[in-house]
Amino acid sequence: MNKTELIINKKNSTENLNENDQIGKLTLWKTLKLLKHRSCMRPYILVTYICFLSHFNGMSAVQTYAVNIFNVLQVPIDGHFATALIGIVEMLGCIICVSMVRYAGKRLLAFISLNGTAICFVVLGIYTHSFHIDSLIKTVKNDTLINYTTSLETNVSNPVVYSWIPLVFIIAAAFLSHMGIRVLPWILIGEVFSNETRAIASGMSGANFYIFGFLCNKIFLSMVSQLTLPITFWCFGGFSITGFIVLYFVLPETEGKSLIEISNHFSGKTKLGNEMFLKRKHDISIDEASETLYHRCNTE
Repeated sequence: MNKTELIINKKNSTENLNENDQIGKLTLWKTLKLLKHRSCMRPYILVTYICFLSHFNGMSAVQTYAVNIFNVLQVPIDGHFATALIGIVEMLGCIICVSMVRYAGKRLLAFISLNGTAICFVVLGIYTHSFHIDSLIKTVKNDTLINYTTSLETNVSNPVVYSWIPLVFIIAAAFLSHMGIRVLPWILIGEVFSNETRAIASGMSGANFYIFGFLCNKIFLSMVSQLTLPITFWCFGGFSITGFIVLYFVLPETEGKSLIEISNHFSGKTKLGNEMFLKRKHDISIDEASETLYHRCNTE
């Protein structure tokens, strides 16, 4: 290859790169405009709220400070072993969620999860209030976390016969949380966004999930210090009850529905019902073909 051919090839390569950059910029600008449309904003707000509930239903903070909480509540087994049990039941909850979502639907699992965790934290609040288990105190030196100490008002003793109550209800809350509301946002992310906005909207939703997790863990000790432990548990239960009421009216049943139907629902063209149905493989293949044709027509 002579020098002239090298110069021509280099020029063509540069022109192709410039054209690709322009196409990429146009596509990005178009995607940013689509993000403001209701077909993206409505599911984004919905998923963000579910991400909030998945942490502020209480289990995110409890599993982070589990050993200290178990010690404060004086459960009858070692706090580290009880924390390991939380991890096991959370894994079982996730397995049951992904196994049952096709048959029970997302709404039912979300409602069972929220109501179940609400009951668990209300009972925990009643228990800690009844036995005057006051608070957790954070010990900090030079902005570095040293340890956690417990402050107990022991005006009423904590009988051994009742010490199983907090252990059972915390483990139950861990299971119920992960069989529904903790897994739900990750399932919805792949369904509620259109093909054009799914990449960016999914990334933003995932970021929100971890931001809420950080905030919940960050403010937990402040909540306990300012509100006491029973009221903190009741606040978590209140978030779950409020979440159940809100999702009952705004969360559609997407299980068994095609992506076109879901997209049309959030854009306001049609309305999804709350019923669900199982699809056969033949129906799924037809939906995939129609969806491909739909997006191809819109693109052209």
